[in-house]
Amino acid sequence: MHFRLLASIFALGLSLLAPSSRAQESHAPLPPGAKEVKLRNLSVCFVLSPTVPELYFLDAQGEYKPLQIDTVRFGTWNTIPEGATLAIFRKEETRETRKVDPVTRQVVVTPAKITYLPVQTWTLPPGTDAVRKLFYRGQDGAVREHAFAPGADVHGALQARVMNLLAQPVAFRFNDQKRILNPGAETVLTLGSTPDEVFSFQYGLDNIGGGVYLDPVKNLRFRRAGLRLTVIFGYVPITEGDGASERIIGYRPEALRFYDDVASIPKPPKPVIVYSKRTGS
Repeated sequence: MHFRLLASIFALGLSLLAPSSRAQESHAPLPPGAKEVKLRNLSVCFVLSPTVPELYFLDAQGEYKPLQIDTVRFGTWNTIPEGATLAIFRKEETRETRKVDPVTRQVVVTPAKITYLPVQTWTLPPGTDAVRKLFYRGQDGAVREHAFAPGADVHGALQARVMNLLAQPVAFRFNDQKRILNPGAETVLTLGSTPDEVFSFQYGLDNIGGGVYLDPVKNLRFRRAGLRLTVIFGYVPITEGDGASERIIGYRPEALRFYDDVASIPKPPKPVIVYSKRTGS
């Protein structure tokens, strides 16, 4: 009986030590010119701006591809390589030129060319978990970004997440919960125990020209279970003129509110195998 027990334990040990066919497949060597690229999901929202610059990401082949951008809430997910670079480009276009070569007396034609130069770039941190990037304009009109952790451990259901992207403090309240947020700060508040509960929201801040602006009270609710609320204080442009003559003359504070579902965060995508351009796929 002891022999049978020892034999069973020995056989079990061998089975644990032997690599499985599945493990062998996952660690099989890649073909020449191929590499495995880990991917992650990225959602981008450019808030409080009627005109949004095009954003691009650097793909696994080293080429810039356009990102899909939301403007009123996070919703669209882009699948991009881990640690990818995001960029805003400036388009430069040169016209076709014709010159006569002084030696050969032949006409040399330089064709028109369009060049995209990176104006601002951001590199994502390592990791394959889903990430959100919030883009906005500061009081000077410059584009800025803010990390936006999407997890329910940071911002759960029936909670409000309030972010101050202004250059000045802002005061707000949900029912009797009152807070003052300094520039760049954020906080999370629990607003009730059921989605049908109605809660009031109001904010106030100092006017640039003096005095205090107090926004009218708004009565809100979550409407269904699993939702959470985000409130972002930022700047919107002040414009004058119409059509082609329209121009931005300044920026004023504004608040953006949106709901999203805590279960809307996707799982990490599977890695992909990419091939260098020399070998092809």
